[in-house]
Amino acid sequence: MKALLGKGVLAVWNDIAPELEAEFNDWYTNQHLPERVGIPGFLRGRRFRRVSAGGPRYFTLYEVARPDVLTSAPYLERLNDPHDWTKQVVPPFQPRTRTACSVPTSVGQGTGG
Repeated sequence: MKALLGKGVLAVWNDIAPELEAEFNDWYTNQHLPERVGIPGFLRGRRFRRVSAGGPRYFTLYEVARPDVLTSAPYLERLNDPHDWTKQVVPPFQPRTRTACSVPTSVGQGTGG
């Protein structure tokens, strides 16, 4: 059994001010995640929340069929023309780090969380 789906991932680390966190979580759950996994080639999105001190509070891992999904027209269309709610919620991310990676191999018995 393979732990990760697909041959690529997009990893995102971010934090958000405490007073904006409720809206951030609402936006993420109800707009952003469904939108992203609705893009062809996006297979799964998982978000993790840091429970100890230090570093960004959130880590999100999007698994994609292939790394080139992250340069595909459907993905770039959403990235370059975000919805109004996204334009409101994303700018206060502090800091935001994104990286795309290929997955040459993945093994394991579960997905963790």
